[in-house]
Amino acid sequence: MSEKLLSKQQAAKFLGISALKIDNLRRDGEVAYIKIGTRVLFSTEDLQGFIERNRHEPTIKDTDQEGKTARKDA
Repeated sequence: MSEKLLSKQQAAKFLGISALKIDNLRRDGEVAYIKIGTRVLFSTEDLQGFIERNRHEPTIKDTDQEGKTARKDA
């Protein structure tokens, strides 16, 4: 097993989110974590799995007539 364990700050940077957001994801059970004593760590494999589970491919209605991704909030 050669998976790397990351601190909360490192995991947040890996995902491109804030440390507060990763705390919320952990609390809500959306991202797996490892607790050793008082340390909370995240495996890169679990974080990559979280990314894959939350990946959304564009659908036809998500693109405009020129094939560009359309903004849903516009």
